[in-house]
Formats: sequence, C-alpha cells, structure tokens
Amino acid sequence: MTKTQEHAGRHERISAFDAVVPVSVIPRAGLQVTFTASAQELDRLKDDLGLARADAVSAELEIRHWRKGGVVVSGRVQAELSQVCVVTLEPVQARVDEDVLLRFVPEETLEEASASVAESEAEDLEVLPDGVVQVGAIVRDTVVLALDPYPRAPGAELPDAARDDDATASPFSVLEKLKPGR
Repeated sequence: MTKTQEHAGRHERISAFDAVVPVSVIPRAGLQVTFTASAQELDRLKDDLGLARADAVSAELEIRHWRKGGVVVSGRVQAELSQVCVVTLEPVQARVDEDVLLRFVPEETLEEASASVAESEAEDLEVLPDGVVQVGAIVRDTVVLALDPYPRAPGAELPDAARDDDATASPFSVLEKLKPGR
C-alpha cells in the first residue's frame, strides 16, 4: 500500500484497499484510522465496479478492542463517484456517506461471543481473519453496498418495449389459454 502505517502511534493513515491492521498493534485506548484512496486505487475501483468515474473515497474509523480478542470498527465512509445509467449509459453522480459499525471476533470465540451478546448483535458478528482488521476491504465493501445497483440519470425512462406491463399477471395465466373450450 502506499500503505502508510504508523503502528507506533495512535493514528494510522491508509490509502490502499488491501490495507490491514494487525490486532496486536492496536493500542489499549484504540486506534484512529484515516483512509484516503490513492489515485491508483481509485482507478482500480472504477475499473472493478464499472464506474464512469471514481473521484474520492475516504474514511475516518476507530478500531477498539472488544471482548476476548475481538475488535469494534466504527466511523464513517464517504465517496464521490459516477455510475453509468442503466438506461442511457450517461454518467450519474453517486455520493456515499455511510456510518460503519462492525464487530469482529476470532473464529475460535465466535460461538461463545454469539451466545453472550444480544440476539440482534450476534447476527452482526464477523470472523476476524488471521488476527488482522482488513481496513481497506471494510471501506471498499461499504462503498459497494451503498451504491445503487441500477442507477438512472434524471428523467431516464425505459423504452415502452422494455416495460413489464404483465408484472401482476400470474405465471399460470398462459395455461388458461390451453383449457378446452377457449
């Protein structure tokens, strides 16, 4: 990465989507992480996701120790992107501004942690892979999940032939025509 990682301090600057932070270097008081995607990473994201443009992706995150060997990652992810309209193929501005709250535990403690937290929190527990927090992947996944899967330019309409006017018709309505006497 132009992975500027200052493990000795309490703050880390990261610029690559493959950046990781080992749990072992996270101070007791937590670690502040500033993520700003480099131009090279933005180009790669644009190509990987089929975007018209990727202007900026950034995040301010805090990583804190939680439970037995686990961590909590919280903060905010922001991005300025342009997607491609599914109707006109014109660029469509897309802004991402998402809160992040993720809980990770080592695989060997997942069952125990799930049993000891509220049911709603247990569903959100994720396995901490190889004792590292995959900061870049968290940022990238947050951006991907926030994007509209079918972006449309303002005023873009599907052609009449592409509209599904029979959306309410039963899939068995065709069989009705096969009945004798019709």
